[in-house]
Amino acid sequence: MEALNALPPVTRTLLLAVAGCTIPVLLAIMPVYPLVFVPHKIFGKAELWRLLTPFFYGGSGIPLVFDVFLLYRNASDLEERHFQRKTAEFAWALIIVCGGIIGLNTPLQTPILFHPFLMALTHIWAQTNATAQVSLFGLINMPAPYFPFALLGIDLVKGGPSYALQSFTGLAAAHAWYFLSTIYPAQNGGRGFGFMSPPQWLATLLATPPAPNASGAQGSASTYRAGALEPIDPHYETFTDSRGRTKSRKRGMPVGLSKKDERILRSVRRRAHYLDKAQGFSLCGFRFGWTAIFGLIPFAGDVVAFLLSYFLVLNKCREADLPVVLEQRMVFNQMISVGVGMVPLVGDIILAVWKTNSRNAALLEEFLIARANAPAPSGVAGGKTTAQVEQAAAETALNAPGISHTSGERVGGKSYQISPEVLAEDEGVAHASGSSSAPPAGKRGWYGWGGKADPTDKKA
Repeated sequence: MEALNALPPVTRTLLLAVAGCTIPVLLAIMPVYPLVFVPHKIFGKAELWRLLTPFFYGGSGIPLVFDVFLLYRNASDLEERHFQRKTAEFAWALIIVCGGIIGLNTPLQTPILFHPFLMALTHIWAQTNATAQVSLFGLINMPAPYFPFALLGIDLVKGGPSYALQSFTGLAAAHAWYFLSTIYPAQNGGRGFGFMSPPQWLATLLATPPAPNASGAQGSASTYRAGALEPIDPHYETFTDSRGRTKSRKRGMPVGLSKKDERILRSVRRRAHYLDKAQGFSLCGFRFGWTAIFGLIPFAGDVVAFLLSYFLVLNKCREADLPVVLEQRMVFNQMISVGVGMVPLVGDIILAVWKTNSRNAALLEEFLIARANAPAPSGVAGGKTTAQVEQAAAETALNAPGISHTSGERVGGKSYQISPEVLAEDEGVAHASGSSSAPPAGKRGWYGWGGKADPTDKKA
């Protein structure tokens, strides 16, 4: 799991998507037909997931192993070196290329688009590493720009002209992107096309954490940001006790919040925790919650997960008198959850990582902190009205660096209020990580908003 988390985020997502689409078919858990590209199903029956899944079904046999390795090598090298971990730029490039592949393959009626996508990635990698030498099966060395065409020749021999034509669509789409993003601007004094840059909503959504510092520690790269790919648990944080054991405890309340805001934030944190990372639900070290469980039930489960998130988290956030712009972002996060959740299996895997409720809890917390620290509103000339203060707080929340994974400190030096009793506890609320799935004494029931009340909580 640590090796997977160490991969660049887009590369990790691509590999997980390929595994999510390919493995269930290989194990005969599901047929391949619901994953293939069928235009009349997409536009006639609104099976929108077919715009994504054809790119991630990799087939079977030895070619699958080779293709997955090529996908990993090309995607990770591009993301690390050419795009320098600029997640939004790499993701937008792939979206443009995939759009071109779909357009070129629609008249060809190509059902599976994985191989054209792989050829596109290979061509972009080859163009950005023009001076590199590539070995073909350890037999022939060639300059990198010739490598995609060597693969195209192999496809021609292996599958005939029609298969080679499908592969060529990937090369064409990739070269069109490379020309518009690199060659054309270089020939026109740096002036390019605006649509080649990622839109602001995508740049905000996939905000890139800072790189590791010189000592090798992640520093602020390990801090929580609402735009990060996988948010941390909003309700608990990990710490190391005096005996060197890793434990978890409830996060303290930020300094300066009103009693009402503390009550709302505490309730939202707790509900988001149980919906996204409930205790006892883990697979290979990966934590997930009730929304992921319900999402496995086709359609009905997605509806239930949406209703739980909407009424238990989003409605509770609204009690804090959110500005419109912040509420719109939370609804947008929720809509992503609904849309992606309709994709069979793959969508459920993505949502288990996305964790909409934890993201919205983070946005709420950043807003409440910014509002609490803002100057008092004034109706006189030169002062700020309440609406202006809340708007500024909302903008701060949407761009906040967030909360540290392993401490009660916030970036910028503002610390949490953690009571001496909590800090001194060795057992109880602070419990050994992974040692038991049962809730510690004094916590709420197994579903997170019922059962025995938490004595530290106010009315939820």
